Formats: sequence, structure tokens, C-alpha cells
Amino acid sequence: METAIICTLIPGVSSIIVALIASFVPFILNKKWSKKGDNQSDSKTESLVNDGITVGVLRKESKIQSDSEYQNNKPLRKKYCIMVIGLLVIGLLLTGIAIYLIYTQPTNVNITFPANAANVGMWEWVSGTSQNIPKGQELWIVVRVDGLYFLHKVDTINPDGTWRHKVQIGQENEGGKNFDVIAVLANSTAQITAQIWLKNQYSPNHDLRELPAGMTPYSTITVTRTLEKSFDKPSNLEKPSSEPSVIITYPSKDDYVNIREWVSGTAHNIPAGYKLWIVVRWDSLYFPMLDGVQIRPDGTWMYDTSIGKQDDAGKNFEIIAVLADGSAQAKVNEWYQRHSDLHRLPDGMTPYSTVTVTRK
Repeated sequence: METAIICTLIPGVSSIIVALIASFVPFILNKKWSKKGDNQSDSKTESLVNDGITVGVLRKESKIQSDSEYQNNKPLRKKYCIMVIGLLVIGLLLTGIAIYLIYTQPTNVNITFPANAANVGMWEWVSGTSQNIPKGQELWIVVRVDGLYFLHKVDTINPDGTWRHKVQIGQENEGGKNFDVIAVLANSTAQITAQIWLKNQYSPNHDLRELPAGMTPYSTITVTRTLEKSFDKPSNLEKPSSEPSVIITYPSKDDYVNIREWVSGTAHNIPAGYKLWIVVRWDSLYFPMLDGVQIRPDGTWMYDTSIGKQDDAGKNFEIIAVLADGSAQAKVNEWYQRHSDLHRLPDGMTPYSTVTVTRK
């Protein structure tokens, strides 16, 4: 399609330019010839007047000669005009075809990695290509297993249409299962539904058993989860620890991240009265997220986290998972009301896991 556009647009525009330039050539030449003829006529007039011949007779002879030349060149001028008009018509036609091809390219979204039937881990980078996504629609990745749908929003699509997003594929105990990974486009209605689900996905009775209305699937692959052992699960030879354990599993250290990321991890043995909280640190300032993290029964968690501002690309940030007691939670709520700088973690907040990332 791109080759067809180039092959029609370039000749079309070139033909129009050549036709426009060529249309001015006769005017330039006529002006030049007229000036030259007038100079020659004046010179002959002076000479003949000196010889006693009247100017009126000379001008009449010059006009007859000019009319004769005009008649002789008339077929040539006609052919020239036809050529210019033909070039212009061809140029406009080719340009019109190119514009039509540009604006009628089909919408297309493809998953290029992982491949269909591939073995994948619990966290995978899903990547692909896209073309001509309608204005107002968003690209989402949907993971389907056992009749349930799990939604992941692709935050960034590159200018060339390529994209890449890290996606959670199942839970730790789902090794060996098959999952469908689906690239969909969501209209405004589906986007609202998806955001509501993301906010309440850990709440009871919020299972998603069908694609939200307004989501259109474009590319689907089926993958198999590997039988991997989780690094934070005790082996049969180890005694389970009663100490609190909080680990950030995504993003990883030195990852490049978007302004909003779903930070995820595991948490076990959280003491009563404590909440898991995500804090972002940059330039000696701490930015706690709005509320605590909801932990699933299996100990996994995920939180939609803001990382810096729009113009913070290239800056390094620390993402910190902390446990906050009741007093620390109250202090965070007070901090949100004051909107003042926070130069240290509030008392009662204990950091357990930290990763350093770089903003895209």
C-alpha cells in the first residue's frame, strides 16, 4: 500500500509542478519577443524616416508581418497548450489517487511477539504493529483464560505504528495452562468500562466474562504458560517465614517506563492494621500514591502508578513498596490535603522493595 502511494503521489505532484511552470513559459517568451520586436521596429522607423518614408507605412508593414507570424505559430501554440493541460490533468489524477489511498487505508493491528503456540512466562513483553487506528480509539491487550478476560492498556504507540507492552499472563500456579492473548481496539464506551474494571478488578463479583461492548479484536495468539518456580515461594525443605514479605516483580530494575504503569508484585504475611502502599521517589521528594494496594488472596497485587510528569522523560525514579501502619496512612491523607513537599517517608512506613526505573 505504501509503495502504491509513493508511486502515485510523487509523479502526480511532479506533473502539476511541471505543468504550472510550463504554463508561464509562453507569457515570458511573448514578452521578450514583443520587446525585441518593438526595439527593431523603432530602429527601422528612424532609419526610414530619415530616408523620407512615413512611419505609418512602416508600422502597417510590421503589423502585417507580426500577424503572419502569429498565424504560422498557432498550431504549435495549440499543441503546447494541450500538452500543459494534459500534464496538469494527469498530475491532479495521480495526486487524487494517492490522497484516496492515504485516507482509505484499512485499520490493522497485529501481534508480532510472542509467536502463536509459544511458551511464555508469567510476565511477557507483548509487541506488534498497528496501522490507521481511528481517532479516539485505544489499543488494549486482553488475556483470556477459563472464560475470564483480563485487560491491559497499551500506553504508547510509536510514530511508525509499532508498540510494546508488558503483560501479566496468569498467576503463579497456572503453569501449563493455555492463554489467549488478544489485541483489541476500544472505543470511548469500552474505555470507560475497562477503566472501571481496572479500578475494581480485585473486588468481589468483578470478574469479566466477555469483552466490553465497543472492543474489537484484531489479532489473537494462543500461548502456554511455562512450569516455572516462583522465587518467593518456599521450597518443601524450607519453613515458611512468618516475617512480612513484599516484592516488586514489575517493572524490573533499570526498565524504561511510561508516565503510568501497572506496578505489580507479591505480598505475604502482612500484619493486621498495615497496608501495602506504593511510593515514587525522585530528586529527594517522595510521592505516595492516593490509596493503599489491594492484595489478592494468593498474595499478588497490581497498582496503577503515576511516575513523574509529562516532561520528565529521561529522568530516573525509584518505585518503593512500603508497609504503612495506621498513623502513616493518616499522615499520607493529611499530605494529600496540604499538597506540600514530602522529603522523607512518614513515620510508620517501612520500605520492603525498591526498583529504579527511567521514564520514557
